[in-house]
Amino acid sequence: MPFACLAALSEQIVRNVKLPVSVDIETGYSVTLEGLASNLRDLFHIGVVGVNLEDRIIEELSLRPIAEQCKRIASARSEADQSCPAFFINARCDAFLQEKDATNHRLLLKDSLTRANAYEDAGANGFFVPGLKDIDLIAELCSQSDLPINVLHYPEVASISDLAAAGIARISVGPRPYLDVQEALRQAHRSIR
Repeated sequence: MPFACLAALSEQIVRNVKLPVSVDIETGYSVTLEGLASNLRDLFHIGVVGVNLEDRIIEELSLRPIAEQCKRIASARSEADQSCPAFFINARCDAFLQEKDATNHRLLLKDSLTRANAYEDAGANGFFVPGLKDIDLIAELCSQSDLPINVLHYPEVASISDLAAAGIARISVGPRPYLDVQEALRQAHRSIR
């Protein structure tokens, strides 16, 4: 979806709910720091209080080098500090989404901790690691990072109370509710046919 559509939808949500609204801006909807800053200013203007900003390079299905992503986070933090100092930047690391082989997850955890520390130094307020499912690795990440850790909830893997006990500060559901509705509609359609 183009950024203008995302901003328009975000504005409708902000106007119609009483809760603070955070928006997933993926990689910032821009390859340049200037474009990222401009997009953030639009979100500040409509009342958004936070974003997820991921380190994935969508076109290449790889992660940005740490130094490059830190520049993006620092630019976002600088822009936020001028207009909206309490703005929450949730630095999203997609390493675990891209690596399906669980035997590599110990190495990914080490890289994720390096990224969490660097992203915090750059101005991130939280660290989101979708795809990390191993409760022991989750607990290790939480214990070794000063940032609040955010994961996707996989109910078949761990309960919310298990995640809280591991130290998780924020739980996301991602597209699961949408996918569940799609499946319910498919089932309803099959039962009609």
